[in-house]
Amino acid sequence: MKPLGPALAGLLSLAAMTGAWADEAGLRLGHAIFTGALDSLSAAERAALPARQLGRFPCAGCHGRDGAGGTEGEAPPIRWPALAAPSVLRTRYDGPGFHAAVTTGRDPEGRTLTRLMPRYALDPAATAALRGYLAALPALDRRGVTPTALEFCVVIRPEAAAPLRAYAARLATALTDLAGDAGLYGRHPKVIPLEGPPDQVLAAAEDRCLAVIGLVPDNRLPISAFSDLGVPVLFPLAQLSGREDRTIVRALRPTRRDVFAALVRDLGAQGVTSVHIVGDDGDAGDLLQMLRLDPATTHAEATHGADVALPDDVALVALGPLSAETLMSLKPGRRLWVLSQSAMAEMLPAGVDATVMIDAPGLVSFALGAGLDPQEAHATLTAEVLVAALKGAGREVGRAGLLRGFGDAVLGHVGLDYDDVPLTGTKDVLPLRPGAGE
Repeated sequence: MKPLGPALAGLLSLAAMTGAWADEAGLRLGHAIFTGALDSLSAAERAALPARQLGRFPCAGCHGRDGAGGTEGEAPPIRWPALAAPSVLRTRYDGPGFHAAVTTGRDPEGRTLTRLMPRYALDPAATAALRGYLAALPALDRRGVTPTALEFCVVIRPEAAAPLRAYAARLATALTDLAGDAGLYGRHPKVIPLEGPPDQVLAAAEDRCLAVIGLVPDNRLPISAFSDLGVPVLFPLAQLSGREDRTIVRALRPTRRDVFAALVRDLGAQGVTSVHIVGDDGDAGDLLQMLRLDPATTHAEATHGADVALPDDVALVALGPLSAETLMSLKPGRRLWVLSQSAMAEMLPAGVDATVMIDAPGLVSFALGAGLDPQEAHATLTAEVLVAALKGAGREVGRAGLLRGFGDAVLGHVGLDYDDVPLTGTKDVLPLRPGAGE
């Protein structure tokens, strides 16, 4: 069970005004019900909820992470100040009326709500917790926004402190330059380094960051540790899998799934029908599944190590680094595909037919043309996309509004278009064959 931290505790008095279950446990439960992030609850708390239904159809999925409505069909705003006020169609919601709406699909007038809205099997205590969270939501969504600043955070991992501090400084400079003296709607972007134990970093991020930028995720601080708390994770320095929630995560590079799809297409275009994959179980399993669904592939298998004695007609696909010994033992004519992160092409012996999958070639060209190293290029482009999204979000920006603002983030000079590809801005992957003079 993960605590939501000091931000929710500071809003207990606001929740109390609604008559809801106004303690930190209640707000944590309300957050889990609203977002479907049930991992923040204990096993006993999860057992008392319709976990499968909430996981598949959380309130935020249609009404938005900020409760402002409209992300799916004509879903209305459900922040408590809106629900507690009468409209032209209904009287105001109170506690019993809200419970009836959530569990039976009837409004205060007794009219049936749209069948698109699930009817959740929640008890009165759970709907009271949800009501308290909806009351706190407007303030929660605007954490990191002050009258004069927009506060973004970069997590400084101890084992990479120097390069991450340099990244934060580069990002801060780029944001300042792009925002100019007037700022963005009168607010100036600010970059805050976060250091310390994981629990301390998470509490600080939840309490004061509009978003976490340039995260290097690991087992202690994965992307989900922040997103489950409602903290957007933008432009992590590790590649996304493709399964992430685009309403709270965005990146600059194609996902692993996009790279695999391009790899499958290229294998087919090159007439490859038999494939041997080398990589860890998760990635190799994902690629195997895609290959087995591809009608051009007649045989595909995966192992942890490379079998250099494979038949000549079997292509070798390396999802991670191969040892120098394995590389040098590859026979002339062997067809090999590697991912750009592996950077192995220059180590190959003569005669090996190698293809390097370069993801986001527009970003690579930008870095080379500007004379920047990858980290500098990432920080520079992150600032450009972020400022475009902030302009699109408008004056009353919050966490959810910032993510919606990405629809206005189009950087044609590097091939990024978040209106077209919401999660990453690009799916471009270039098969590069060094031996063919490409």
